[in-house]
Amino acid sequence: MSGIKDQVAVLLNKKMDRKDFLKYAAAAGFMAVGAGAIVNSIAGLDKAGQNKKVGQANASLGYGSSAYGGRPSAS
Repeated sequence: MSGIKDQVAVLLNKKMDRKDFLKYAAAAGFMAVGAGAIVNSIAGLDKAGQNKKVGQANASLGYGSSAYGGRPSAS
C-alpha cells in the first residue's frame, strides 16, 4: 500500500498548470466511472442468471406483440 501512497504524494507535489490538472482530473473521473460500470456489470451478471423468466416475458413486448403491430386479435 505504501507504493500507492508514494505515487499519490508524488502526484500531489508535482508542479502543474491548469491544463495538466484538468487532464489528471478527467482521467481520475473516467477511472472512477469505469470502475463503477465494471462493478455494476458484474453485479448484473449475477442477477441475470437468476431472472430468466423476466427476459422471456419481455420478449412479448416488441414489434408485432399488439394488434397495432400486426398481431391478429383474439376476437
